[in-house]
Amino acid sequence: GRVDVGAARMAAGSASGARAGAAQARSAAWKAKAVAAWLVGVVIYHVTNPATLASFLPSWAKIVPQNLTLIGGSIPSFVLPFAIYVVLGLFSHRSQEV
Repeated sequence: GRVDVGAARMAAGSASGARAGAAQARSAAWKAKAVAAWLVGVVIYHVTNPATLASFLPSWAKIVPQNLTLIGGSIPSFVLPFAIYVVLGLFSHRSQEV
């Protein structure tokens, strides 16, 4: 008979602690993916809008092909990182299911 309440609470606490640790690891992975996608967006913006870096690096505007600058930097720098983030999320979600 007698149930050790303290041991039961400790076991429940360690299980919830393990779940919390796993959730924190997933959260850190998502944050890393978000930062990586954001960095890609920064690079895309500066490649498709060479005038910003040309003020610091005069040869930058000559390096970038003109056809990349036709639509500007804002739209590609938001759309492509978002797509990358979604794809990374899909792959990581599928790898967790296996």
